[in-house]
Amino acid sequence: MIGENFITTSYTTLERGFPQFRKRKRQLAVRFVIKNLLLIFKFNSEQTDAKIFLLHPAMEIQIMFPDAVKLDINNSLFLKKALFYLQLGYISPTKGIRIWAARKGYRYLQNYFKSGNITILNSGPSVFSPFMAKLCDDKNDDSKFYIIQHGLYQLDYKPYDFELKIAACRSIIWSDLLAQNYISLGMAPKKIHVLPTHLFRQISKLNFSDKVLIIGESLNKINPDFDREFGEKILQIINYLKRNSNCCEFYFKKHPRALPSTDLDLAFETTAVTFIDKINLNEYGLVIGVVSTLMIEALAEGCRVLQLSLEQFSSINVGDYSLYTSAENIQDLEQTIEKFNKLNKLQKNYINSEYLRIDCCFEDYYKRLLN
Repeated sequence: MIGENFITTSYTTLERGFPQFRKRKRQLAVRFVIKNLLLIFKFNSEQTDAKIFLLHPAMEIQIMFPDAVKLDINNSLFLKKALFYLQLGYISPTKGIRIWAARKGYRYLQNYFKSGNITILNSGPSVFSPFMAKLCDDKNDDSKFYIIQHGLYQLDYKPYDFELKIAACRSIIWSDLLAQNYISLGMAPKKIHVLPTHLFRQISKLNFSDKVLIIGESLNKINPDFDREFGEKILQIINYLKRNSNCCEFYFKKHPRALPSTDLDLAFETTAVTFIDKINLNEYGLVIGVVSTLMIEALAEGCRVLQLSLEQFSSINVGDYSLYTSAENIQDLEQTIEKFNKLNKLQKNYINSEYLRIDCCFEDYYKRLLN
């Protein structure tokens, strides 16, 4: 049986992030509970004897482990029931229902994973994550729960509580600097694995194409004023580049989860910015963004990269990738000429190996880890 403190902490994990994101998580949980209310009356005795499972797997992870079972709730009544009760506990306003529902959902997980030693690879945290990590611990064998870094964390990133406290949990991260931060926060070094990232294969030579890609963000979900400042700053940079460089074609890729923005659309359309749905990064000589990890991926394709800091959104810590990569951080628009000229003088792209470990044989590291 899982304790009350663990359940409370697990649900608190979901509350990390901006208030608007927390509100959206709760809305999605409510919809799921309502939509699946009747399924709890269905009976199905279900379990699996598989050994390796993938939770929210990245495509590269799926390719590496083709025989692993993808934990898809749509293909398992037990998993769907487990998620139903865990979500019910998450949205419950009363402690008693929250504890009862979480324990019932956890029992469904225990009944499903009946086999001996198991390995769970989690490529993105969810309401399942802390409970599945606890399940591996409670099996009291050599079961392991690996939570894989799914973005480019800030160097002061705080691990989830279950990463720190559950012995069966292992954290796979892509930075020695981040590992030192984890250790300073109390995580045992043996629980940390710094592996090459499966997102970025290599750093190419620079591309000096006159095409510029502007990367959209989804931050207007946090604050509707984001697009106003973002649009103003981007337009100033575009006007500068038109006057002082060979950049003459500008393209904008909206973030797939951003809210519609009529003002931003109109501003870019009147400045002859082309809206695109798909991108091929190696076509662009310059990429401009704010916090998108696509900026770092662009480096691997040989793009020069400018990262824009926004004054009104100091709570959104964009960091300074220029400390560890050839992406230049513009804190003030007056720095545009300085930063752009610096990129023009580079001979090749780079990412400091302390910040992001890149290796074309990353598959070998994962497979050796699990053997």
